[in-house]
This record gives sequence, structure tokens and C-alpha cells, in this order.
Amino acid sequence: MGAVGSVGGLVRSWRQRRGLTQLDVSVETGVSTRHLSYVETGRARPSRELLLMLAGHLRVPLGERNRWLLAAGFSPVYPEVAVDGPELAALRHQFRRLMAAHEPNPALLVDRHWNLVESNGAARFLVDGVAAHLLEPPINILRLALHPQGLPRISTGSPWCLGELLRRLADEARATADAGLRALVDELEGYVRAAGPAAGTAEPPPADAVLGTFEVKTRLGAVRLFTVMATLMTPVEVTSSGLSLETYLPADDDSARLLEELHRTT
Repeated sequence: MGAVGSVGGLVRSWRQRRGLTQLDVSVETGVSTRHLSYVETGRARPSRELLLMLAGHLRVPLGERNRWLLAAGFSPVYPEVAVDGPELAALRHQFRRLMAAHEPNPALLVDRHWNLVESNGAARFLVDGVAAHLLEPPINILRLALHPQGLPRISTGSPWCLGELLRRLADEARATADAGLRALVDELEGYVRAAGPAAGTAEPPPADAVLGTFEVKTRLGAVRLFTVMATLMTPVEVTSSGLSLETYLPADDDSARLLEELHRTT
């Protein structure tokens, strides 16, 4: 069998990560099971086109697709640039316009490891009262949300929401084979365990609940919020493929009025 570091081993490990057999992949892609087996065991050298087709079918992240190509002796096809580089200037400008249009509601732009890239002015109250060391760059939004000296100082979130968030993150870390995200999940789970047995439990939300919400204390009173995440549909560059826009919306009319007042008087 091909070693995990070989291109065949990489194809096999991602196929298995997706819970697919060679027959499954063969039926869905038209690649014969024999040829796929030869690729995975190193008996056949795959073409660049075949690797990109298999990687797309297996939902392999763009950066990992470059690794496949390098392992097979090909040049990477997906560029990777700095988030603050000139190549992403136009994209970030459009994100800023979206975040500005979202005011008086907070909005954040984060990378694939949930490090803050930038935010709109309305997001200021989300960090009013958290420990200063958590606001030193790079600011990690999930660490800020779960660290005992972060948002727990000024907000409340249901145990079900915390548990669901961590489960989704753990699933994403497994699905993307992202060691950095896995390390972050381990860190966050440690904060939840330290908070006590009630934190992050799997108890379902109330029967009449539509979605999970949390409250943030502000100088004008508590604001109840829920979040929406948006990602790019057709990225062809590694860094931009990991960007997400997190927006915070008021969960009730009173919270909407408070957000308007906070924005007007800041």
C-alpha cells in the first residue's frame, strides 16, 4: 500500500475520511476500481487532471489539493497569498462594505482558524470588558468566546449552544484534517470542562426555541443575539477559501432598539 505521505496514500486517507469505498468513488466518478486501487497503492502514477477530479469529489480543501499535486510531482495550481496582501485587497474592500452595511449590528471577518481579520464599528461592544491579553493580535474569536476571561465575563450562552459549536468544530477539524483547528478545539474543550459539568452538555434547546441565542451585557442593558456565517462560494485561492463573515443579529425587537442606540451613541 502507498505510504500516507505519498500521493496514493493521501488519496486513500481522504477517501476513507469521507467514509467511501473504492467502489463508491468508482461509481460516482467513472474511474475504475482497478485504476483507483493502483493509484492508492502506488502502482500507477495519476495525472494532474485525475488528482484534481478526485480531490474535488472528495471535497479536499484547496491547500491540501496543492499537497497532492506536489506529492505527485506537479506544480500547485491554487495560489496562497497573505490575507493582508495586495491580491486580496479588492475582496477585503467588498467585505468591509458588507460589514458597514450590516451596522448597527456587529460583523466580523475571520480566517479558517477563527482569527479576526477585521470587524465593523458595531462590534466594539462585544469586547467591552474582556481581558486585555485576549485582545492582543492575533485575536481568536472562539478563544474570546469561551475563555473564562473573555465573553463569559459579559455574556451568557446556553450549554446546548456551546456543545453544538464544539461538535461542529470537531467535525470540521476531522473533515479538513486541519491540525491547527484540531488544536483549537482541544483548547476550547478544556475551557468548557473547567467551567463545570453543566457547560457544553448535549441537552436539547427548549421545545419552543427556533435557534440558539446568547446575551451580551452592554452599557445600555443586555442584548440578545444570534449569529449567521457566510463563506465564499467559488474561491480558487487558499487563503480566501478559509474566510468567513460572521454577523450578529438581534433576537428580539428590544435588542434591535438597543443596538441602534449603542451605534448612535458610540
